[in-house]
Amino acid sequence: MSLKLVTFPALFRSQKVIIISELAKVPLEVDTNTSQAQLDSLSVHGKVPCLVTPEGNLSESNAIARYIGRMAPPSLGLCGATPFESAQVDSWMDFCVQDLEIPATLWIAPILGWMDEDAAVTKRASEDLKKGMAVLEKHLQMETFIVGRQMTLADVAIATTLLLPLKLVLDEKARKPFPNLMRWFDLCVHQQAFIDVIGETRLCEVPLTAAPKADAPAKQEAPSSPAKKEKAKKEEKPKEAKPAAPKEEKPKGEKRKQEDEPLAEESFEDKKQKNPLDDLPKSSFVLDAWKREYSNAPNGDCTQAMPYFWQNYDKEGYSLWFCDYNFNDECKVAFMTSNLVGGFVQRSDSLRKYAFGVMQVIGTPSSQKVLGAWLLRGQDISPMLKENDDAEYYTWTKLEQPPTDAQKARLQELWCADQSIDGLQILDCKVFK
Repeated sequence: MSLKLVTFPALFRSQKVIIISELAKVPLEVDTNTSQAQLDSLSVHGKVPCLVTPEGNLSESNAIARYIGRMAPPSLGLCGATPFESAQVDSWMDFCVQDLEIPATLWIAPILGWMDEDAAVTKRASEDLKKGMAVLEKHLQMETFIVGRQMTLADVAIATTLLLPLKLVLDEKARKPFPNLMRWFDLCVHQQAFIDVIGETRLCEVPLTAAPKADAPAKQEAPSSPAKKEKAKKEEKPKEAKPAAPKEEKPKGEKRKQEDEPLAEESFEDKKQKNPLDDLPKSSFVLDAWKREYSNAPNGDCTQAMPYFWQNYDKEGYSLWFCDYNFNDECKVAFMTSNLVGGFVQRSDSLRKYAFGVMQVIGTPSSQKVLGAWLLRGQDISPMLKENDDAEYYTWTKLEQPPTDAQKARLQELWCADQSIDGLQILDCKVFK
């Protein structure tokens, strides 16, 4: 039987379904490149995940999980070994939705930028999630799995729901009251089916918080790297507060003494400074016009915008750059890699008047690569390195002026491909425009 799961990259509800298909030995095609219009035509709810089957389409991840679980050999017991165990599995999956999934989502969503944070909601969500975890802790005192003596749908549903909280916000101190739960979670994520789908699981060391609503959101690490860790250590060192110097009265007309000069510098720094890129000679290339051309390409086919780009590109006023992430070998979890790229694009916001770029995440759910291509005002990459702290973790390669045919083809691939690059599936794409 041919089954296709239509979803978005790194969605925990879809990870649940994919892991169950691995355990059940049921072949499953996963399609992460779908538009909302396509989704509306497939699902009555217009939501992911959606399972396309020869008999029709199914929505809601738990219904899909049960459907696939029932295809497994009875000896696997994914839905429970007896009618009573089957009812227990259903009971725990319902518990998961109400007592774990809802509070976990409300706590994590602001951190991932899916919704604005409300401090009261976050506090209540964290408390409710820990209450649900306390129920599991008590249940697992004498149990290896949630139901029966082997892994069931309930184990997969609960483990994938707790995955993000345990990676992002529940540090060692928060996990300490739940030794039985953590023993069970460790057992789950080291099953081969989990490893194949979510990769290596790294538990939270320092809890993340939602980015402030200011123009420059707080930096969030994912995944880690030696260079990032070293930088974080330096940034965490507290600064000693300097006592304010007493204000000295001066006679009228007296010249300011040398030691008072920093006061003048502070007032200057407070003023909004002009971006040096504004002082470059005027360019014939209108960046906003290109962004409109790219965004409004017929049928969403960006390749049709490329002739316009090359006809109008100003090689004196702009430069083109390829970028490759220096720590691709650490990209093992798709949602974290997507967050890494989303954060990179977000931290480039001050360059919106001067740049256009596309960042691609390619690979598999357990191994990804990050690469991209950028158009930047001027001939130097230093504005990007200055404005975006994450830019130093990439290797930047400038295209020739004018670019070679091979470089033009590569640029079009990075800006316009929607299925695969270098023979690897596109898992996520972020466009900066």
